Amino acid sequence: MAGPKKTPARAAAKTRAASGRYLELIQEVDAPQPYQIADELIIDPPSKPMADKLNDAHYRMAVANAMTQAMLAQPDQFTMDNFTSVREMSEKAVEDYNDAFFNGKYHEVQEFFTGQSNEYWNAFVTDYKAHMWPKEPDAEGVCPTCGHDPRTEAAPLGPASLS
Repeated sequence: MAGPKKTPARAAAKTRAASGRYLELIQEVDAPQPYQIADELIIDPPSKPMADKLNDAHYRMAVANAMTQAMLAQPDQFTMDNFTSVREMSEKAVEDYNDAFFNGKYHEVQEFFTGQSNEYWNAFVTDYKAHMWPKEPDAEGVCPTCGHDPRTEAAPLGPASLS
């Protein structure tokens, strides 16, 4: 089986070397490692294309939800075909979101968890999110790593506070 198709962008990316401030920055970043579920099931860390697909799918889910709400508010102005079309759009957006969230391994992950306890699934999703996005702010936007609170001008926790 042949590898990924060679494109000019792919070839250029392989020849680029980080330097200057960007090199310093990537050395400071604690990027996540791949998440291994089983010997043959490993999810690569988030990439820029993955994030773009995730954002696109999230947007399409929001649009489908808004369209559904508008149709439910005045159902007599829409046909069954309208509802079916929006439902299909929503289902496709959810499928794309899940696939992007698991970096193209959604179906493999679902197959692995088939027949397993829902508690295992919930624990996995919680751990997976924490592993892949370790600095995700909480519901109020407070960074769990440094304590920065965007609602106040309070400075993040200093090194002494983290010990």
